[in-house]
Amino acid sequence: MNSDTSKDTSRMLKAGAARVFFAKVTYCSLVAAFEEIMKLVPAGTPVVCESPALRRFAEPGLFIIMTSSVKDNQKDIKLLTNLPHVKSDLDCLSRNESLPVYFNNGRWTS
Repeated sequence: MNSDTSKDTSRMLKAGAARVFFAKVTYCSLVAAFEEIMKLVPAGTPVVCESPALRRFAEPGLFIIMTSSVKDNQKDIKLLTNLPHVKSDLDCLSRNESLPVYFNNGRWTS
């Protein structure tokens, strides 16, 4: 995976992710694609998944909604805003430098 682009997967690599996966799939094949990717991930490994569509099918250990006042290229997350365990915005994150989430003993916590 190339870490020199502005794509989310490249940004995750730049932020320190050990591995990233990109799957461009149809809505109907989303769950099957995710299940195949998860076969490649060792048990107990922290996983960060950036997929508003997948949230409709999966209950994560920790669900984070990030909002921004910048309106360019935003995804429609209206249906997801009542589901978050943690909600933050990019302005707050830039001031605090980290989200209040941790991975301890195989589980995400906030």
